Amino acid sequence: MEDCKLSIIIPAYNVEFFLERCILSCETQDISKETYEVIIIDDGSSDSTLQVARRLETQYSNLRVYSQNNQGQSVARNLGIDKALGEYVWFVDSDDYIESNCLSKIIGLLEKHQLEILSFLMNVFSKDGSFSVSQPERFEFNRVYDGEYLVLNGVLGGSVCSRIFKRTFIKSKDLSFFPHIIHQDSEFTIRAFSLVRRMMFIAEAYYYYYYNAESSTRCQSYEKVKKAHLSDAKVAYNIQLFAQTHEEFSDQLRQCLIQKSRSILIGRFISYLTLKSEFKRQIINDFIATCKSLGVYPLSKNKQNLKNTLIISIINIEKLYRWIVNLK
Repeated sequence: MEDCKLSIIIPAYNVEFFLERCILSCETQDISKETYEVIIIDDGSSDSTLQVARRLETQYSNLRVYSQNNQGQSVARNLGIDKALGEYVWFVDSDDYIESNCLSKIIGLLEKHQLEILSFLMNVFSKDGSFSVSQPERFEFNRVYDGEYLVLNGVLGGSVCSRIFKRTFIKSKDLSFFPHIIHQDSEFTIRAFSLVRRMMFIAEAYYYYYYNAESSTRCQSYEKVKKAHLSDAKVAYNIQLFAQTHEEFSDQLRQCLIQKSRSILIGRFISYLTLKSEFKRQIINDFIATCKSLGVYPLSKNKQNLKNTLIISIINIEKLYRWIVNLK
């Protein structure tokens, strides 16, 4: 593809009943097939997901299918980035779908405003089948923002699926998805937002987030619960490391990122006060051990916030904290 404007990257794992809907939504668009591509990364599915993808690959000239051993969504997305030819990339989850005939407007906005990231809203389907439009960020629509301003003014992380990224931005900033964690979207977006120079929010909802009860992120086995908790520790560590190794960041931005990292950890420690689980003691042990191994526990203090300083002081006295948590 010589003039590929957009690469839609879709990791797929055991989604035989959803994948075709997702692909068809990506193929029902108002631009030529020669100007965009749809990339499926099968992540070692054990059902007929790969067969569904291969069948549709024969029908659509812009559909490319790759397969890898099961390594998780992050690794699949990273492979998609490596394979992508488009000027922009859109990460779409295989059990979701996108608005029909939306790509001409999206690409037009990206090019007109020379954007590195375009952010839009989601149609979110709940467990009972109803849906609502996601809440917008607290920023003006159709205005170009600098990333530092966004981070300092409370931009959220969240899903990458409601953003489109310029591929050269991802490559030049050495952005990739951290493997083997659950919250890889939030970890990726906070780094991307800190580095972006031209980002815009629009009011349209182009993405349909579908509640899939069989999603691996909703499995409640101990190993999955443990992974979710330990992911917070790893995300917090990554954000701290990211802040400390980018010398070009202002002191204000660096401190803001460190505060975000600290808030993730504080939130997780506080959550154990009300956690009701037969694995509670084991989860806390694993979380504290992981935080120690990453060097993020004891927590650093924020001298500008007396309340947080007091909370952190209690958390950092491990025996006292464990006594309080177990008492609760």
